[in-house]
Amino acid sequence: AFNWLLCNVIQTTSLHDILWHFVASLTPAPLEPEEEEDEENKANKENAEQEKDTRVCEHPLSDIVIAGEAAHPLPDTFHRLLQTISDLMMSLPGGSSLQQMALRCWSLKFKQSDHQFLHQSNVFHHINNILSKSDDGDSEESFNISVQSGFEAINQELCLVTALKDMTSIVDIKTSSRPAMIGSLTDGSTETFWESGDEDKNKTKSITINCVKGINARYVSVHVDNSRDLGTVTVSVYSKADLDSRHIGWITSELPGGDNHIIKIELKGPENTLRVRQVKVLGWKDGESIKIAGQISASVSQQRNCESETLRVFRLITSQVFGKLISGDAEPTPEQEEKALLSSPEGEEKVY
Repeated sequence: AFNWLLCNVIQTTSLHDILWHFVASLTPAPLEPEEEEDEENKANKENAEQEKDTRVCEHPLSDIVIAGEAAHPLPDTFHRLLQTISDLMMSLPGGSSLQQMALRCWSLKFKQSDHQFLHQSNVFHHINNILSKSDDGDSEESFNISVQSGFEAINQELCLVTALKDMTSIVDIKTSSRPAMIGSLTDGSTETFWESGDEDKNKTKSITINCVKGINARYVSVHVDNSRDLGTVTVSVYSKADLDSRHIGWITSELPGGDNHIIKIELKGPENTLRVRQVKVLGWKDGESIKIAGQISASVSQQRNCESETLRVFRLITSQVFGKLISGDAEPTPEQEEKALLSSPEGEEKVY
């Protein structure tokens, strides 16, 4: 079914979904940490961490042991799917998340019986070409890459990351009733709450935030837990957000500009009283810079991740296929590994 879908879908998002489901179905479940750790586990801790970093997907036939003759067609079906993915890799956008997911499909614990197929699938050659294109590329591709690099450079200048600070402790908060409970809104715990009282009964409840001079507020958030506060449900915040009667979580509003000195949060509910569990104000002080320098754009980060994944998968496959054929202190280059492929006994079987 996966192979048929790959051959018939057109949209890149659909291709990504198919490949993702294939990888997700073979990804081993994370091990739960044990409470007590003996000496043997401590000795193997470093190996476990290394295995976690280079974790590979399970072979789809690894858990099929009693199928008998019914399992005979499965290896060919599995190989046809991987062959389709191998042929597809070269036509995918270079450095994209789609190409990275296609490469991730080859991060498998292959069996000895799969080695001949790996030689015939040209996956080594395709991955080598992907790595080569990321370095220099051909004439026309080099021009496209240079244009794309110029666009990314412009994108890089437009990439802006800001870090806002929690200003809740230095702003003045007032409520339409029960001022003695205001401390429960800023104590950092969602176990406490502010509950409206008789002062604003049958009226719109409100929380007013007064920012002192020099404080610039950008975001205001309130935490509502309607699942626990059944008799004091909040159904409307800021007169903009309508909440479900079982809503649990934060409701955030972005404030236009930075000179908001007085902020009023209006709250409504079906009952005479309602509850709010927390209030947060995010912003910055005058004279402080909120920009974080040295950040890369999402496109550049994605391309680097794809290059890293390509090299990792290449080394993983070659280490399984060649084993001790590739040895030495220095890590072999993809070109050296491809030459080793052609000179290996299994590789000679495909040369006519």
